[in-house]
Amino acid sequence: MSALRLVVLLQLASLGNSGLAECAAQDDQTECAVLLEIASLGVTATGWKGGGTYCDWTGITCNTVPNTAEELIFNEALQRRELTHLILNDQKLAGKLTGNVSKFQKLNRLSLENNKLTGSVPSFNGNHHVKKIVLSRNDFSGTIPELSKNTKLEYFYLSNNVLTGKIPPTLSALSHLKWLSLGENKLDGTVPSLEKLSHLKMISMGNNALTGTFPNLNYANQLQFFDIRGNNFSAIHDGICNVSTAGFFRQPISTFFDKSNKCTIAYNPFECKKLPACARLGCDADSCVNEAGKLEWFESTQYEAATFQDWDAEANAWTIKPYPQIYPAANSS
Repeated sequence: MSALRLVVLLQLASLGNSGLAECAAQDDQTECAVLLEIASLGVTATGWKGGGTYCDWTGITCNTVPNTAEELIFNEALQRRELTHLILNDQKLAGKLTGNVSKFQKLNRLSLENNKLTGSVPSFNGNHHVKKIVLSRNDFSGTIPELSKNTKLEYFYLSNNVLTGKIPPTLSALSHLKWLSLGENKLDGTVPSLEKLSHLKMISMGNNALTGTFPNLNYANQLQFFDIRGNNFSAIHDGICNVSTAGFFRQPISTFFDKSNKCTIAYNPFECKKLPACARLGCDADSCVNEAGKLEWFESTQYEAATFQDWDAEANAWTIKPYPQIYPAANSS
């Protein structure tokens, strides 16, 4: 009997009249043990206290893997189930998320957004197939775990927690990453290289304490949203000027006049000489620090074109609108 299996049997005995039943025989019993750990955090979703196969519990999706040929001789209906999706958003889960989530070897998607989970974000080193991790809007603390084993990861959401420390350098190797959300934490230090992350569509790191130069985005040709507001960046690599997604750079642009901006970099102490012209004109910053160490406000800018792209949220499409040839800077009031 494995140690984890023994743990779950002890848990079942201690739960007494709680109503939690053991999983079905065809379920992976190691995964069952981990799910019972998670259930103890206060899961209220349908099925979690009814027993039977956990693949029927709300928030869980499984694949179906046949047992060995020898086992099927005696029971052709016998199937071993493996969890691929665990989605328990808005469940009011409270407590520490077990590090045993790494035992979900076929996990593809984990989403526990908007709960009250605390403690450290667990390692996902055992989840080699995971593509989506969403743990936003909880109370996780500590540092971001290293991600060297999660090379298939496409969505990584840890925003709105109380995470500290540096962004792990292993982030640089996640070449399939598309959506990265680390905003509203207490992260510091520099951002690691993003040059291999050519599929990025969103970068959200606003309202942390990140420093230095934001790295090269030269290969992020699919980038749609960029938010680094409210940090301590002093520069942006001029590779950002190669982002060619329609509507990413707005003309004209102002912090106070354009609420649908896709490039938000305001509230950073950028050095004027280290802020590329495309970011100065096409993002939402309205000032920088000059060589004398004083804040320099951007002047109104004249444009020759007669139209610009505007995102229509209701129509879910870009529209072409006229704009005045002189657009007021944010300090013109």
